[in-house]
Amino acid sequence: MKEWEVIYAADTSRLYREAAFYHLYWGVTGKALINAWQAFSKRPLFLKNWFCLGYCLGISLIYRVKQLTARHYKQLI
Repeated sequence: MKEWEVIYAADTSRLYREAAFYHLYWGVTGKALINAWQAFSKRPLFLKNWFCLGYCLGISLIYRVKQLTARHYKQLI
């Protein structure tokens, strides 16, 4: 078995967690929340999954508030 296969076989929720942070980085909060929830559902007692879900919820809330309070670019001109 290769080294990366051992890592992902040991933690079955790692792929979902990494995908959640990847989507969060690019601002796709809906997909990030789905992946964080899948990671949490896979291993709910794993502390990293709790932090991942909480972080994604917090950042997505910030993005939503930012979108609601944003002005259209024509108003800035």
